[in-house]
Amino acid sequence: AYAQAAPYIGALCAETSGRASLTEVTGGVTVLLDAAEGQTYNLWGSRVSGLLATAREADFTDCQWTGTITDYTKSNAYLGGFYAKGEWGNGKLTVKNCTLSGTIEKPADNVDAWVGGLAASLTGSDQTMTIDGLTVDGMRITTGSNSASGGLLGYEWLNVRTTVTGVSVKGSTLNSPNARFGGLVYTGSGYWRVEKGTA
Repeated sequence: AYAQAAPYIGALCAETSGRASLTEVTGGVTVLLDAAEGQTYNLWGSRVSGLLATAREADFTDCQWTGTITDYTKSNAYLGGFYAKGEWGNGKLTVKNCTLSGTIEKPADNVDAWVGGLAASLTGSDQTMTIDGLTVDGMRITTGSNSASGGLLGYEWLNVRTTVTGVSVKGSTLNSPNARFGGLVYTGSGYWRVEKGTA
């Protein structure tokens, strides 16, 4: 995408204010976000995803993300494999028996890297995240940020009731040598319950 204003880009769907339910969907496209030098700072808040950029509720069952997202701009953009950003109150994100093996690249060093293989950002009030079976296999995230970078799953999950069961991470890399980062998620708040994970 060559953009002059913050775009919403989803390989399957950019935005829905209702519920999106995806079953046995594989996202394997390549998404490139770029802008002319004089416009690159105007793209703050872009939402870019290998499947769904944003929705009030999203269900992913037996889905895979194998694509590539590259952002060459110097703006903060939400880059997520399955899901870029959720910001509505009472939002819900459910993931069951899914696989992440794509690539995210954000070379800019002047901004935080709002990236995550699953969901880059959840910031609405009273949101719910349920993960029941997720394999992260061969995923690569590379960022040049000098401040903060998201992890293999996300950047920020705030005010979220999170239940995680059966997450496996293997053969994956997070390369962010100059930034603070979390291996799975950089920062979060709310109630988190995590069990049956391997890394």
